[in-house]
Amino acid sequence: MEKATNGAKETLLAKPNRITTGATYDVKVQVRGTRVTLFLDGQEWASFTDDRVTRTFTQVVTRDDATGELIVKVVNAQDRPAVTRVDLGGLRVRDRARMTVITGDPGEQNTRSAEPIQPATRTVGGIAGTFTRTFAPNSVTFLRIRTK
Repeated sequence: MEKATNGAKETLLAKPNRITTGATYDVKVQVRGTRVTLFLDGQEWASFTDDRVTRTFTQVVTRDDATGELIVKVVNAQDRPAVTRVDLGGLRVRDRARMTVITGDPGEQNTRSAEPIQPATRTVGGIAGTFTRTFAPNSVTFLRIRTK
């Protein structure tokens, strides 16, 4: 189990396990306050306490080497929309981007019969080297931006 903080990853928990490529697994992450419990195929796999202070809003920009696209990743863990300015450091980019948003009530849970939290992808405009966008409450947003 890894956690990314300020762009750096740290291992919170390491445990030997057998995961097979192409196999399907039922994975559940349960968070209760600072206690995190991990389940694999209905069985508790591990648990730990994560009591470090986290930010309720963060963003990072990376580049997909395979496509050359910039990927703006934004997490808004607040209960209200967040308006923020994104600065791509003077890069020339296309004015449209593909945006994928995962959002929902923090208390919701996807099950085999209901999936209230699903990614939604659409094309958005207003993209530039510097732009302002409103990010939904309780959301993770990915903007894939093509450079010129």
